[in-house]
Amino acid sequence: MAYIAPPQVVAGPARAPLPYGIFSVVDFETPDDPHWQAGGIQWEYLDPFTVQLIGQVQSPESDTSGLPIEFDNSADFDSGDLPDLDPGYTSATLFTAIGSFKVSPTAWSAEQALERATTVLTTFEERQVEHALWNGDVGASPSLTGAETLGSWDYESAHIALGELEQFIADTYGSLGVVHIPRKIALTLLHNGTLFTRGNALFTALGTPVVSGSGYPDGAMRATPALRGFRSEIFSATSRPGDNFDRLRNDQYAVAERTYVIAFDPTGVGEVEITA
Repeated sequence: MAYIAPPQVVAGPARAPLPYGIFSVVDFETPDDPHWQAGGIQWEYLDPFTVQLIGQVQSPESDTSGLPIEFDNSADFDSGDLPDLDPGYTSATLFTAIGSFKVSPTAWSAEQALERATTVLTTFEERQVEHALWNGDVGASPSLTGAETLGSWDYESAHIALGELEQFIADTYGSLGVVHIPRKIALTLLHNGTLFTRGNALFTALGTPVVSGSGYPDGAMRATPALRGFRSEIFSATSRPGDNFDRLRNDQYAVAERTYVIAFDPTGVGEVEITA
């Protein structure tokens, strides 16, 4: 059988991003000063357990509970690979997401190829950013690796496991943190009412933001302090005409890139295992 005419070329089905990924929790900043894109960032870490209590003043004063006040000018945590940092500081490294495209023969212009590479980047970068955060890909630090395992539960008890993570955040961070949940587990928790949606975001019943990423593998949930993210504008490997054209093989290359940093305080990452 032969068709009487070739098929018409049209745009493919529109893609929409999966909801409740890391872009729904982190409002990425793009600072005017691009220095962070070379060396990452550092910030002063706030110890959540330095607040002390003093009881009602007694006479003599030495009988007052909580006196004298104890001062600790050093922070007991790892500053990463930057040993020259002052005590009390921690750091985060950068990584770059890349969308690429090659067409042969060169039926596309360089501008069209770059547009296609940019579409590849913007369509799938959220998944890759989540994957880098979960696994520490390409040296991304901090990451969710090295988490403290709090126990193992099955799917029917996943809400109890989530409670362990909430308690872990309270005990180690003492502020509003973030829970990271694979989509399969998140659906179970939505079904039993432990999670709820508000607008384009997902939260636990206690109001803790949730990242339910497509870049997170099934089998565990993790908890971190609050997240802060930087990302650059999209840029190309080169802006000089002809640099991405291979004249020997008649191939047109295009690369679209965006640099990221995701940061959180080094109070620890908690993990609960969820078994089928």
